[in-house]
Amino acid sequence: VIENAICYVTNKQVQLKFINLNLENINPEPNTSTKLLQTEITSEKKLEEKIRKEGQVKGEGILKVDSFLNHQLDVALFEEMGKAFAKRFAGEGVNKILTIESSGIAIATSTARYFDYCPVVFGKKYVSLNLDQEIYSSDVYSYTKQQSYKIMVSKKYLNKDDRILIIDDFLANGKAVEALIDMVNQAGA
Repeated sequence: VIENAICYVTNKQVQLKFINLNLENINPEPNTSTKLLQTEITSEKKLEEKIRKEGQVKGEGILKVDSFLNHQLDVALFEEMGKAFAKRFAGEGVNKILTIESSGIAIATSTARYFDYCPVVFGKKYVSLNLDQEIYSSDVYSYTKQQSYKIMVSKKYLNKDDRILIIDDFLANGKAVEALIDMVNQAGA
């Protein structure tokens, strides 16, 4: 089972919403001609349908979704997801969105416009010369890459007054979301 996770952290409380997908129901063959039906269905249903029609199972617990997320982006789908996040978290005072590079950035950016174009902050996976010295960091294990790495966010971009919506592309084992929550807690947000 693959789970798509939506995570919201507020006042040290974590709320998670999952879309569960049984990999046996995923189309194992590529299907480039399949498109979503243009009907009135929810954004979650649109995402689920997209995964079922275009997702490809690649081994134990690996779902390839590069036709709309990891290699090519379905911007219209991301806009629908952004609207759904805005509806679900209306009135929560979200003022920042937090994700991890790289696949989460597109979804987070599409979502930010529905939260008054709030900043999108992303955990960097690699140290660079332009990364601040004062950082929050947390370790994460990548299920798809089969390796551990440290994610980092500059301390100037997360603070105790922030109301943070965490968005990640897929939840394989929850380690990426746990690392993001850890950094939010380090910031006292």
